[in-house]
Amino acid sequence: VSQSRYLSPILHRSVQSPIQSYSKIGLHIDMLPMKVLLPRDIHIDNEAFNTVKEGDKVEFEVVGSRFQQGDEENSVLKLV
Repeated sequence: VSQSRYLSPILHRSVQSPIQSYSKIGLHIDMLPMKVLLPRDIHIDNEAFNTVKEGDKVEFEVVGSRFQQGDEENSVLKLV
């Protein structure tokens, strides 16, 4: 028998957090136990998205999440 704790983010909930890193894929936020990705490809026409820097606090909405057996973190997809 094994036990684990699992955090399931509430869909369509608005959250604020600082940006940890910026890459070709998008903006990354670590809110342990969640890893958050704000994908660049769905924000192409959003000028504010391109001006965000590491450490800037952003507000976003949870639009989906993924957690599979054996994962140590919950992956969360969000929109700015």
